[in-house]
Amino acid sequence: MELDWYYEFMYDIPKADELVNDNIKRWVLIGPNSYSSSETFSCFCKTTEWATLVGEPTSGDGMHTSPVLVLLPNSGIIICFSDAVGENPDGSINALHGTTP
Repeated sequence: MELDWYYEFMYDIPKADELVNDNIKRWVLIGPNSYSSSETFSCFCKTTEWATLVGEPTSGDGMHTSPVLVLLPNSGIIICFSDAVGENPDGSINALHGTTP
């Protein structure tokens, strides 16, 4: 059997400066229900000025790895706590103050 047609895909890979248009305005809506990974993204947007944050301060505690879970042997209760403290660019503790718009 002879192949008489085929598709040829040619992709031009854009350069890094062509991927992001710095003239585009971006907004990220945040509030008290923003925490964890959305908190981390909010902090990134504010620190790098990639987007303007709009809304209310977040609940924080998203600037570290996953929480530590400990099983208490006598009661069987599992407790959860942060393994580190994330610091906002202004020096405040993220878990206490969150990220402000």
